[in-house]
Amino acid sequence: MISVIVPTFNRKEDLARCVDALVEQNYPRFEVIVVDDGGEVDLEIPEGVRLVRQPHAGRSVARNTGIGVAHGDIIAFTDDDCVVSENWLAGLARYFDDPEIVGVSGAVVYVAENYMPARDERRVENPYGKWPMTANIAYRKSVLKEVGGFDETFSRYEDKELALRAWQHGKIVAAPEVSVYHQKVTGPFPDWSMVDSSAQWLRLRALHDLALDKNNPAPFFGRVLMPKQYRAIVLRLLLLPALATGSLFGWHKAKTQTSLLGFLLLERWMIWKTAMQTKKSPRSSMDRTQVF
Repeated sequence: MISVIVPTFNRKEDLARCVDALVEQNYPRFEVIVVDDGGEVDLEIPEGVRLVRQPHAGRSVARNTGIGVAHGDIIAFTDDDCVVSENWLAGLARYFDDPEIVGVSGAVVYVAENYMPARDERRVENPYGKWPMTANIAYRKSVLKEVGGFDETFSRYEDKELALRAWQHGKIVAAPEVSVYHQKVTGPFPDWSMVDSSAQWLRLRALHDLALDKNNPAPFFGRVLMPKQYRAIVLRLLLLPALATGSLFGWHKAKTQTSLLGFLLLERWMIWKTAMQTKKSPRSSMDRTQVF
Protein backbone atom coordinates (compact mmCIF):
# COMPACT_ATOMS: atom_id res chain seq x y z
CA MET A 1 0.00 0.00 0.00
CA ILE A 2 1.15 3.55 -0.76
CA SER A 3 0.34 6.59 1.38
CA VAL A 4 0.38 9.96 -0.39
CA ILE A 5 1.09 12.95 1.85
CA VAL A 6 0.13 16.49 0.81
CA PRO A 7 0.89 19.39 3.19
CA THR A 8 -1.24 22.48 2.62
CA PHE A 9 -1.69 25.99 3.91
CA ASN A 10 -4.52 28.19 2.59
CA ARG A 11 -4.45 27.06 -1.04
CA LYS A 12 -8.01 25.92 -1.53
CA GLU A 13 -8.19 26.06 -5.34
CA ASP A 14 -4.77 24.50 -5.87
CA LEU A 15 -5.50 21.80 -3.32
CA ALA A 16 -8.80 20.94 -5.02
CA ARG A 17 -7.00 20.31 -8.34
CA CYS A 18 -4.32 18.29 -6.58
CA VAL A 19 -6.77 16.06 -4.69
CA ASP A 20 -9.01 15.53 -7.73
CA ALA A 21 -6.03 14.10 -9.62
CA LEU A 22 -4.83 11.98 -6.71
CA VAL A 23 -8.12 10.17 -6.16
CA GLU A 24 -8.10 9.08 -9.82
CA GLN A 25 -4.90 7.10 -9.49
CA ASN A 26 -4.64 3.91 -11.52
CA TYR A 27 -3.23 1.93 -8.60
CA PRO A 28 -4.93 -0.78 -6.54
CA ARG A 29 -4.20 0.23 -2.94
CA PHE A 30 -3.39 3.73 -1.79
CA GLU A 31 -4.51 6.43 0.62
CA VAL A 32 -4.27 10.22 0.40
CA ILE A 33 -3.43 12.19 3.54
CA VAL A 34 -3.90 15.96 3.42
CA VAL A 35 -2.17 17.71 6.34
CA ASP A 36 -3.68 21.14 6.98
CA ASP A 37 -0.82 23.18 8.45
CA GLY A 38 -2.86 25.61 10.52
CA GLY A 39 -4.89 26.89 7.60
CA GLU A 40 -8.63 26.84 7.05
CA VAL A 41 -9.29 23.95 4.69
CA ASP A 42 -13.02 23.93 4.05
CA LEU A 43 -12.71 21.80 0.94
CA GLU A 44 -15.17 18.97 0.46
CA ILE A 45 -12.82 16.05 0.95
CA PRO A 46 -13.54 13.11 -1.39
CA GLU A 47 -13.96 9.59 -0.11
CA GLY A 48 -10.62 7.92 0.51
CA VAL A 49 -8.87 11.13 1.52
CA ARG A 50 -7.89 11.70 5.15
CA LEU A 51 -7.68 15.27 6.49
CA VAL A 52 -5.30 15.81 9.39
CA ARG A 53 -5.04 19.21 11.07
CA GLN A 54 -2.15 20.70 13.03
CA PRO A 55 -1.17 24.16 14.33
CA HIS A 56 0.84 26.14 11.79
CA ALA A 57 4.39 24.81 12.02
CA GLY A 58 5.71 24.56 8.46
CA ARG A 59 5.72 22.02 5.68
CA SER A 60 8.40 19.74 7.17
CA VAL A 61 6.42 19.33 10.37
CA ALA A 62 3.29 18.69 8.31
CA ARG A 63 5.01 15.97 6.30
CA ASN A 64 6.34 14.35 9.46
CA THR A 65 2.81 14.45 10.87
CA GLY A 66 1.61 12.66 7.76
CA ILE A 67 4.32 10.02 8.04
CA GLY A 68 3.25 9.36 11.63
CA VAL A 69 -0.33 8.50 10.67
CA ALA A 70 0.36 6.80 7.31
CA HIS A 71 -0.65 3.16 6.84
CA GLY A 72 1.38 2.43 3.72
CA ASP A 73 4.82 0.85 3.55
CA ILE A 74 5.66 3.29 0.74
CA ILE A 75 5.23 7.05 1.33
CA ALA A 76 4.81 9.32 -1.69
CA PHE A 77 4.97 13.10 -1.46
CA THR A 78 3.61 15.86 -3.65
CA ASP A 79 2.63 19.49 -3.07
CA ASP A 80 -0.77 21.14 -2.99
CA ASP A 81 0.00 23.18 -6.12
CA CYS A 82 0.87 20.09 -8.17
CA VAL A 83 -1.21 17.84 -10.42
CA VAL A 84 -0.25 14.22 -11.02
CA SER A 85 -1.13 11.87 -13.87
CA GLU A 86 -3.37 8.86 -13.25
CA ASN A 87 -0.35 6.54 -13.56
CA TRP A 88 1.83 8.49 -11.12
CA LEU A 89 1.77 5.99 -8.26
CA ALA A 90 2.08 3.01 -10.58
CA GLY A 91 5.17 4.61 -12.13
CA LEU A 92 6.80 5.15 -8.74
CA ALA A 93 5.79 1.80 -7.27
CA ARG A 94 7.38 -0.41 -9.92
CA TYR A 95 10.89 0.64 -8.82
CA PHE A 96 10.38 -0.66 -5.29
CA ASP A 97 10.45 -4.25 -6.53
CA ASP A 98 14.21 -3.88 -6.07
CA PRO A 99 14.90 -4.20 -2.31
CA GLU A 100 18.04 -2.03 -2.61
CA ILE A 101 15.99 0.96 -3.69
CA VAL A 102 14.81 3.18 -0.82
CA GLY A 103 13.51 6.11 -2.86
CA VAL A 104 12.28 7.15 -6.30
CA SER A 105 12.57 10.74 -7.56
CA GLY A 106 10.39 11.83 -10.48
CA ALA A 107 10.39 14.87 -12.76
CA VAL A 108 8.75 18.22 -11.99
CA VAL A 109 7.38 20.15 -14.96
CA TYR A 110 6.10 23.72 -14.80
CA VAL A 111 2.97 24.24 -16.85
CA ALA A 112 1.55 27.69 -16.04
CA GLU A 113 1.43 29.86 -19.14
CA ASN A 114 2.66 32.92 -17.26
CA TYR A 115 5.52 31.10 -15.55
CA MET A 116 8.83 32.99 -15.74
CA PRO A 117 12.05 31.39 -14.41
CA ALA A 118 13.64 33.20 -11.47
CA ARG A 119 17.36 33.94 -11.24
CA ASP A 120 18.07 30.69 -9.37
CA GLU A 121 15.48 28.50 -11.06
CA ARG A 122 18.07 26.01 -12.32
CA ARG A 123 17.92 24.49 -8.83
CA VAL A 124 14.17 24.04 -8.97
CA GLU A 125 13.34 22.62 -12.39
CA ASN A 126 13.75 18.88 -12.30
CA PRO A 127 13.14 17.47 -15.77
CA TYR A 128 15.32 14.39 -15.23
CA GLY A 129 14.35 13.53 -11.66
CA LYS A 130 17.92 13.92 -10.39
CA TRP A 131 17.13 16.58 -7.79
CA PRO A 132 15.04 15.02 -4.97
CA MET A 133 12.02 17.25 -4.49
CA THR A 134 8.99 16.69 -2.28
CA ALA A 135 6.82 17.67 -5.25
CA ASN A 136 7.48 14.22 -6.70
CA ILE A 137 9.25 11.61 -4.61
CA ALA A 138 8.52 8.38 -2.75
CA TYR A 139 10.39 6.55 0.02
CA ARG A 140 10.06 3.33 1.93
CA LYS A 141 8.40 4.16 5.21
CA SER A 142 10.93 2.04 7.10
CA VAL A 143 13.76 4.28 5.86
CA LEU A 144 11.89 7.47 6.76
CA LYS A 145 11.40 6.13 10.26
CA GLU A 146 15.04 5.09 10.51
CA VAL A 147 16.40 8.52 9.53
CA GLY A 148 13.85 10.40 11.62
CA GLY A 149 11.89 12.01 8.80
CA PHE A 150 12.40 15.59 7.69
CA ASP A 151 14.72 17.94 9.58
CA GLU A 152 12.23 20.54 10.77
CA THR A 153 14.92 23.19 11.29
CA PHE A 154 15.47 23.62 7.53
CA SER A 155 13.29 26.26 5.89
CA ARG A 156 14.66 25.29 2.45
CA TYR A 157 16.23 22.14 1.00
CA GLU A 158 14.61 19.88 3.56
CA ASP A 159 13.94 17.44 0.72
CA LYS A 160 17.60 17.33 -0.35
CA GLU A 161 18.74 17.05 3.29
CA LEU A 162 16.42 14.09 3.84
CA ALA A 163 17.68 12.45 0.64
CA LEU A 164 21.30 12.73 1.80
CA ARG A 165 20.45 10.76 4.93
CA ALA A 166 18.27 8.25 3.08
CA TRP A 167 21.07 7.57 0.57
CA GLN A 168 23.08 6.05 3.39
CA HIS A 169 20.52 3.24 3.60
CA GLY A 170 20.16 2.38 -0.09
CA LYS A 171 19.64 3.78 -3.56
CA ILE A 172 17.44 6.64 -4.70
CA VAL A 173 16.74 6.26 -8.40
CA ALA A 174 15.73 8.92 -10.89
CA ALA A 175 12.51 8.27 -12.80
CA PRO A 176 12.20 11.11 -15.35
CA GLU A 177 9.24 9.43 -17.03
CA VAL A 178 7.18 9.84 -13.84
CA SER A 179 6.06 13.47 -14.01
CA VAL A 180 4.24 15.85 -11.71
CA TYR A 181 2.93 19.12 -13.12
CA HIS A 182 3.59 22.18 -11.01
CA GLN A 183 1.11 25.02 -11.34
CA LYS A 184 3.61 27.67 -10.28
CA VAL A 185 3.03 31.26 -11.42
CA THR A 186 5.21 34.32 -11.35
CA GLY A 187 5.31 35.94 -7.92
CA PRO A 188 6.39 39.40 -6.76
CA PHE A 189 9.95 40.52 -7.42
CA PRO A 190 12.01 40.19 -5.39
CA ASP A 191 10.51 37.13 -3.73
CA TRP A 192 11.21 37.74 -0.02
CA SER A 193 10.28 34.16 0.85
CA MET A 194 13.55 33.17 -0.88
CA VAL A 195 15.82 35.53 1.05
CA ASP A 196 17.29 32.74 3.20
CA SER A 197 17.63 30.26 0.33
CA SER A 198 21.40 30.63 -0.15
CA ALA A 199 22.04 30.55 3.59
CA GLN A 200 20.12 27.29 3.89
CA TRP A 201 22.09 25.83 0.99
CA LEU A 202 25.33 26.82 2.73
CA ARG A 203 24.12 25.14 5.92
CA LEU A 204 23.20 21.99 3.99
CA ARG A 205 26.64 21.84 2.37
CA ALA A 206 28.41 22.24 5.69
CA LEU A 207 26.22 19.72 7.51
CA HIS A 208 26.82 16.99 4.94
CA ASP A 209 30.22 18.13 3.67
CA LEU A 210 28.96 18.00 0.10
CA ALA A 211 31.52 17.56 -2.62
CA LEU A 212 31.44 19.62 -5.79
CA ASP A 213 30.46 16.99 -8.33
CA LYS A 214 27.95 16.32 -11.09
CA ASN A 215 25.25 15.53 -8.53
CA ASN A 216 25.29 19.04 -7.09
CA PRO A 217 23.36 21.37 -9.41
CA ALA A 218 24.16 24.46 -7.32
CA PRO A 219 27.95 25.05 -7.01
CA PHE A 220 29.19 26.77 -3.87
CA PHE A 221 30.99 29.66 -5.56
CA GLY A 222 28.28 30.48 -8.07
CA ARG A 223 25.24 29.90 -5.87
CA VAL A 224 26.34 31.01 -2.40
CA LEU A 225 29.12 33.53 -2.93
CA MET A 226 27.55 34.89 -6.14
CA PRO A 227 30.16 37.60 -7.00
CA LYS A 228 27.74 39.35 -9.36
CA GLN A 229 25.43 40.04 -6.44
CA TYR A 230 28.08 42.20 -4.76
CA ARG A 231 28.44 44.22 -7.95
CA ALA A 232 24.66 44.67 -7.97
CA ILE A 233 24.73 45.85 -4.35
CA VAL A 234 27.55 48.37 -4.93
CA LEU A 235 25.84 49.75 -8.03
CA ARG A 236 22.55 50.30 -6.21
CA LEU A 237 24.28 51.86 -3.22
CA LEU A 238 25.96 54.36 -5.55
CA LEU A 239 22.59 55.11 -7.15
CA LEU A 240 20.74 55.28 -3.84
CA PRO A 241 20.30 59.11 -3.86
CA ALA A 242 18.75 58.91 -7.34
CA LEU A 243 16.59 55.96 -6.27
CA ALA A 244 15.40 57.85 -3.19
CA THR A 245 14.18 60.77 -5.27
CA GLY A 246 12.85 58.67 -8.12
CA SER A 247 14.74 60.89 -10.57
CA LEU A 248 16.56 58.10 -12.40
CA PHE A 249 14.03 55.37 -13.14
CA GLY A 250 10.74 56.86 -12.03
CA TRP A 251 9.04 56.03 -8.74
CA HIS A 252 7.81 52.55 -9.64
CA LYS A 253 11.15 51.20 -10.91
CA ALA A 254 13.04 53.04 -8.17
CA LYS A 255 10.88 51.32 -5.54
CA THR A 256 11.58 47.92 -7.11
CA GLN A 257 15.33 48.58 -7.27
CA THR A 258 15.41 49.79 -3.65
CA SER A 259 13.51 46.68 -2.56
CA LEU A 260 16.01 44.53 -4.47
CA LEU A 261 18.88 46.29 -2.70
CA GLY A 262 17.31 45.47 0.65
CA PHE A 263 16.81 41.86 -0.43
CA LEU A 264 20.43 41.45 -1.55
CA LEU A 265 21.82 43.01 1.64
CA LEU A 266 19.67 40.81 3.87
CA GLU A 267 20.56 37.74 1.79
CA ARG A 268 24.31 38.48 2.13
CA TRP A 269 23.96 39.01 5.87
CA MET A 270 22.14 35.69 6.27
CA ILE A 271 24.79 33.87 4.23
CA TRP A 272 27.73 35.14 6.25
CA LYS A 273 25.91 34.76 9.56
CA THR A 274 25.23 31.13 8.67
CA ALA A 275 28.85 30.67 7.55
CA MET A 276 30.09 31.91 10.92
CA GLN A 277 27.65 29.81 12.94
CA THR A 278 27.88 26.56 11.01
CA LYS A 279 30.65 24.12 11.78
CA LYS A 280 31.49 21.39 9.34
CA SER A 281 30.54 17.91 10.45
CA PRO A 282 32.97 15.00 9.95
CA ARG A 283 33.02 13.74 6.37
CA SER A 284 30.04 11.52 5.70
CA SER A 285 30.69 7.81 5.20
CA MET A 286 28.00 7.75 2.51
CA ASP A 287 28.92 5.86 -0.63
CA ARG A 288 28.62 8.71 -3.11
CA THR A 289 28.48 6.31 -6.05
CA GLN A 290 24.89 5.65 -5.01
CA VAL A 291 23.89 9.23 -5.79
CA PHE A 292 22.12 8.64 -9.11
